Amino acid sequence: MNILIFHKIVKRNISNWADIKTDLIENTLEKISESGKSVSSIINSGPDSNSIIFTFDDGYKSDFEIVFPLLKKYNYTATFFIVPEKIGMIGYMTWEDIHTLHRHGMEIGSHSLSHRYMSSLSEDALEKEFVESKKILEKRLNTQIVSFAYPYGDFSRTTNKIAKGAGYKYICTSKPGNSSKEKSILNRNSLHSKMNQSDVNKIIFNNSKYFFSRLLKYSMLRFLKTIIGIEKYLKLKKKIYSK
Repeated sequence: MNILIFHKIVKRNISNWADIKTDLIENTLEKISESGKSVSSIINSGPDSNSIIFTFDDGYKSDFEIVFPLLKKYNYTATFFIVPEKIGMIGYMTWEDIHTLHRHGMEIGSHSLSHRYMSSLSEDALEKEFVESKKILEKRLNTQIVSFAYPYGDFSRTTNKIAKGAGYKYICTSKPGNSSKEKSILNRNSLHSKMNQSDVNKIIFNNSKYFFSRLLKYSMLRFLKTIIGIEKYLKLKKKIYSK
Protein backbone atom coordinates (compact mmCIF):
# COMPACT_ATOMS: atom_id res chain seq x y z
CA MET A 1 0.00 0.00 0.00
CA ASN A 2 1.10 3.53 -0.80
CA ILE A 3 -0.33 5.67 2.02
CA LEU A 4 -0.23 9.47 1.78
CA ILE A 5 -0.53 11.94 4.67
CA PHE A 6 -2.33 15.26 4.26
CA HIS A 7 -3.04 17.88 6.90
CA LYS A 8 -4.87 21.16 6.30
CA ILE A 9 -5.97 21.92 2.74
CA VAL A 10 -6.02 25.64 1.97
CA LYS A 11 -7.43 27.63 -0.94
CA ARG A 12 -5.11 30.62 -0.62
CA ASN A 13 -2.51 31.44 2.01
CA ILE A 14 -0.30 28.76 3.50
CA SER A 15 0.29 29.34 7.21
CA ASN A 16 1.99 26.08 8.20
CA TRP A 17 4.65 23.86 6.60
CA ALA A 18 2.14 20.98 6.41
CA ASP A 19 -0.53 22.94 4.52
CA ILE A 20 -1.37 21.84 0.98
CA LYS A 21 -3.09 24.07 -1.57
CA THR A 22 -6.38 22.92 -3.05
CA ASP A 23 -5.13 22.94 -6.65
CA LEU A 24 -2.33 20.50 -5.77
CA ILE A 25 -4.72 17.91 -4.33
CA GLU A 26 -7.15 18.47 -7.22
CA ASN A 27 -4.41 17.89 -9.79
CA THR A 28 -3.18 14.84 -7.88
CA LEU A 29 -6.63 13.25 -7.84
CA GLU A 30 -6.96 13.91 -11.58
CA LYS A 31 -3.59 12.34 -12.35
CA ILE A 32 -4.42 9.27 -10.25
CA SER A 33 -7.74 8.88 -12.04
CA GLU A 34 -6.11 9.25 -15.47
CA SER A 35 -3.50 6.62 -14.58
CA GLY A 36 -6.13 3.96 -13.90
CA LYS A 37 -5.31 3.89 -10.22
CA SER A 38 -7.81 4.77 -7.49
CA VAL A 39 -7.90 6.39 -4.06
CA SER A 40 -9.11 4.50 -1.02
CA SER A 41 -9.22 4.45 2.76
CA ILE A 42 -7.08 2.01 4.73
CA ILE A 43 -9.93 -0.38 5.55
CA ASN A 44 -11.35 -0.24 2.01
CA SER A 45 -8.04 -0.90 0.28
CA GLY A 46 -7.45 -4.20 -1.47
CA PRO A 47 -4.26 -6.24 -1.71
CA ASP A 48 -3.41 -4.95 -5.21
CA SER A 49 -1.08 -2.03 -5.88
CA ASN A 50 -3.65 -0.03 -7.86
CA SER A 51 -5.02 1.68 -4.79
CA ILE A 52 -3.39 4.77 -3.26
CA ILE A 53 -4.46 5.47 0.30
CA PHE A 54 -5.29 9.05 1.27
CA THR A 55 -5.19 9.88 4.99
CA PHE A 56 -6.00 13.26 6.54
CA ASP A 57 -4.68 14.05 10.01
CA ASP A 58 -6.16 16.30 12.75
CA GLY A 59 -9.77 16.72 11.59
CA TYR A 60 -9.50 20.18 10.05
CA LYS A 61 -12.65 21.82 8.67
CA SER A 62 -11.05 21.70 5.21
CA ASP A 63 -11.53 17.92 5.29
CA PHE A 64 -15.26 18.47 5.09
CA GLU A 65 -15.44 21.68 3.06
CA ILE A 66 -12.76 20.94 0.44
CA VAL A 67 -11.64 17.30 0.54
CA PHE A 68 -15.02 15.60 0.89
CA PRO A 69 -16.57 17.15 -2.28
CA LEU A 70 -13.42 16.26 -4.27
CA LEU A 71 -13.53 12.64 -3.12
CA LYS A 72 -17.23 12.41 -3.99
CA LYS A 73 -16.49 13.79 -7.46
CA TYR A 74 -14.27 10.78 -8.21
CA ASN A 75 -16.25 8.31 -6.06
CA TYR A 76 -13.20 7.75 -3.84
CA THR A 77 -12.89 7.13 -0.12
CA ALA A 78 -10.20 8.15 2.38
CA THR A 79 -9.25 7.82 6.05
CA PHE A 80 -9.73 10.78 8.39
CA PHE A 81 -7.80 10.69 11.67
CA ILE A 82 -9.68 12.61 14.35
CA VAL A 83 -8.65 14.11 17.70
CA PRO A 84 -11.83 13.96 19.85
CA GLU A 85 -10.83 16.90 22.08
CA LYS A 86 -10.49 19.15 19.01
CA ILE A 87 -13.91 18.34 17.53
CA GLY A 88 -16.01 21.50 17.23
CA MET A 89 -13.13 23.88 17.90
CA ILE A 90 -12.55 26.79 15.50
CA GLY A 91 -11.01 25.45 12.30
CA TYR A 92 -11.95 21.84 13.02
CA MET A 93 -14.84 19.60 11.98
CA THR A 94 -17.99 19.20 14.05
CA TRP A 95 -19.57 15.90 15.01
CA GLU A 96 -22.17 16.50 12.29
CA ASP A 97 -19.38 16.83 9.70
CA ILE A 98 -17.73 13.61 10.89
CA HIS A 99 -21.04 11.73 10.88
CA THR A 100 -21.60 12.84 7.28
CA LEU A 101 -18.17 11.58 6.22
CA HIS A 102 -18.85 8.27 7.92
CA ARG A 103 -22.28 7.88 6.28
CA HIS A 104 -20.67 8.36 2.86
CA GLY A 105 -18.19 5.53 3.35
CA MET A 106 -15.18 7.43 4.66
CA GLU A 107 -13.10 5.72 7.32
CA ILE A 108 -12.78 7.50 10.65
CA GLY A 109 -9.66 6.72 12.67
CA SER A 110 -8.16 7.96 15.91
CA HIS A 111 -5.39 10.55 16.10
CA SER A 112 -5.18 10.23 19.92
CA LEU A 113 -7.40 11.90 22.50
CA SER A 114 -5.60 15.24 22.77
CA HIS A 115 -2.77 15.27 20.16
CA ARG A 116 0.21 15.05 22.53
CA TYR A 117 3.79 13.87 22.03
CA MET A 118 3.20 10.16 22.58
CA SER A 119 6.76 9.05 23.31
CA SER A 120 6.98 11.51 26.22
CA LEU A 121 3.94 10.12 28.07
CA SER A 122 3.74 7.57 30.89
CA GLU A 123 2.18 4.21 30.07
CA ASP A 124 -1.01 5.18 31.93
CA ALA A 125 -1.27 8.44 29.99
CA LEU A 126 -0.59 6.60 26.74
CA GLU A 127 -3.34 4.10 27.42
CA LYS A 128 -5.77 6.96 28.03
CA GLU A 129 -4.83 8.61 24.72
CA PHE A 130 -5.32 5.36 22.80
CA VAL A 131 -8.32 3.89 24.62
CA GLU A 132 -10.45 6.96 25.38
CA SER A 133 -10.23 8.37 21.86
CA LYS A 134 -11.28 4.99 20.46
CA LYS A 135 -14.21 4.72 22.89
CA ILE A 136 -15.50 8.21 22.15
CA LEU A 137 -15.39 7.77 18.38
CA GLU A 138 -16.93 4.31 18.49
CA LYS A 139 -19.78 5.46 20.75
CA ARG A 140 -20.61 8.56 18.69
CA LEU A 141 -20.32 6.84 15.29
CA ASN A 142 -21.60 3.40 16.32
CA THR A 143 -18.78 1.69 14.45
CA GLN A 144 -15.50 -0.04 15.22
CA ILE A 145 -12.41 2.17 15.04
CA VAL A 146 -9.49 0.07 13.80
CA SER A 147 -6.95 2.64 12.55
CA PHE A 148 -4.71 4.99 14.51
CA ALA A 149 -2.19 7.65 13.40
CA TYR A 150 0.53 9.05 15.64
CA PRO A 151 0.48 12.83 16.25
CA TYR A 152 3.72 14.33 14.92
CA GLY A 153 4.73 10.82 13.77
CA ASP A 154 6.05 10.37 17.31
CA PHE A 155 6.22 6.70 18.29
CA SER A 156 8.32 4.06 20.01
CA ARG A 157 8.22 0.33 20.71
CA THR A 158 6.29 1.06 23.88
CA THR A 159 3.66 3.17 22.12
CA ASN A 160 3.24 0.49 19.44
CA LYS A 161 2.72 -2.18 22.10
CA ILE A 162 0.08 -0.15 23.94
CA ALA A 163 -1.67 0.83 20.68
CA LYS A 164 -1.98 -2.84 19.73
CA GLY A 165 -3.28 -3.64 23.21
CA ALA A 166 -5.92 -0.93 22.83
CA GLY A 167 -7.33 -2.83 19.86
CA TYR A 168 -6.05 -0.96 16.83
CA LYS A 169 -5.49 -3.12 13.77
CA TYR A 170 -3.61 -0.52 11.73
CA ILE A 171 -1.13 1.84 13.41
CA CYS A 172 0.19 4.58 11.15
CA THR A 173 3.57 6.31 11.44
CA SER A 174 5.09 9.00 9.23
CA LYS A 175 7.99 6.83 8.14
CA PRO A 176 8.15 6.99 4.33
CA GLY A 177 7.75 3.95 2.10
CA ASN A 178 5.12 1.42 1.13
CA SER A 179 3.23 -0.84 3.54
CA SER A 180 1.40 -4.14 3.69
CA LYS A 181 -1.99 -4.73 5.35
CA GLU A 182 -0.53 -7.95 6.69
CA LYS A 183 1.47 -5.83 9.16
CA SER A 184 -0.01 -3.64 11.88
CA ILE A 185 2.62 -0.85 11.77
CA LEU A 186 2.20 1.12 8.54
CA ASN A 187 4.46 3.58 6.74
CA ARG A 188 3.01 6.78 5.30
CA ASN A 189 4.36 9.34 2.85
CA SER A 190 3.94 12.91 4.03
CA LEU A 191 3.05 15.83 1.76
CA HIS A 192 3.86 19.41 2.74
CA SER A 193 3.83 22.99 1.50
CA LYS A 194 7.29 22.90 -0.10
CA MET A 195 6.28 20.16 -2.55
CA ASN A 196 5.25 20.73 -6.14
CA GLN A 197 3.33 18.44 -8.49
CA SER A 198 6.53 16.77 -9.68
CA ASP A 199 7.39 15.77 -6.10
CA VAL A 200 3.90 14.40 -5.52
CA ASN A 201 3.99 12.44 -8.78
CA LYS A 202 7.19 10.71 -7.64
CA ILE A 203 5.39 9.61 -4.49
CA ILE A 204 2.15 8.40 -6.05
CA PHE A 205 3.93 6.57 -8.87
CA ASN A 206 6.53 4.96 -6.58
CA ASN A 207 9.77 6.52 -7.80
CA SER A 208 12.29 4.26 -6.04
CA LYS A 209 15.15 6.81 -5.98
CA TYR A 210 12.86 9.45 -4.50
CA PHE A 211 11.60 7.03 -1.85
CA PHE A 212 15.16 6.10 -0.90
CA SER A 213 16.19 9.74 -0.50
CA ARG A 214 13.11 10.45 1.64
CA LEU A 215 13.79 7.42 3.83
CA LEU A 216 17.40 8.46 4.31
CA LYS A 217 16.33 11.98 5.29
CA TYR A 218 13.67 10.59 7.64
CA SER A 219 16.21 8.35 9.38
CA MET A 220 18.58 11.25 9.91
CA LEU A 221 15.84 13.50 11.26
CA ARG A 222 14.53 10.76 13.54
CA PHE A 223 18.02 10.39 14.99
CA LEU A 224 18.14 14.16 15.52
CA LYS A 225 14.72 14.01 17.19
CA THR A 226 16.03 11.38 19.60
CA ILE A 227 19.06 13.51 20.47
CA ILE A 228 17.39 16.91 21.02
CA GLY A 229 13.86 15.83 21.97
CA ILE A 230 10.58 16.04 20.08
CA GLU A 231 9.63 19.59 21.12
CA LYS A 232 12.96 21.18 20.11
CA TYR A 233 12.93 19.11 16.92
CA LEU A 234 9.49 20.39 15.89
CA LYS A 235 10.52 24.02 16.57
CA LEU A 236 13.63 23.52 14.43
CA LYS A 237 11.56 21.87 11.70
CA LYS A 238 9.14 24.80 11.66
CA LYS A 239 12.02 27.25 11.23
CA ILE A 240 13.52 25.23 8.37
CA TYR A 241 10.29 24.95 6.41
CA SER A 242 9.30 28.57 6.98
CA LYS A 243 12.35 29.81 5.04
